[in-house]
Amino acid sequence: MSEDKRTIGWINWNSDLKKKKVSETLEITLNLFLAKKTINEIANIRKFKIESVERQIIELITKSKINVDDVIGKKKREMIFSNINYDNITKLSEIKANLGENANWFEIKCVLAHINSNK
Repeated sequence: MSEDKRTIGWINWNSDLKKKKVSETLEITLNLFLAKKTINEIANIRKFKIESVERQIIELITKSKINVDDVIGKKKREMIFSNINYDNITKLSEIKANLGENANWFEIKCVLAHINSNK
């Protein structure tokens, strides 16, 4: 899949994803997160890669099961949000370039998931 298609997917989140039932594996991750486990701790407990847990967290944000501020903090969310210019951005890499070292890919995707959870 090209980067353009991935970005359009992130920015214009697939509304069907929000409608899908929370799977058993997502529910386990959700419960661990709500029990104040870190992403690293969840990955260790579940024997998952960190990237897998991050994808689940992003999906849970999209489904409004987790508040993005509980994952990355309000200040970080606001900073990322203020750097997203929807008129000119077509690629995730453009958002990342605007933010530089101030935000990582996971944090950017969390904010985009949050934005799309409200659509």
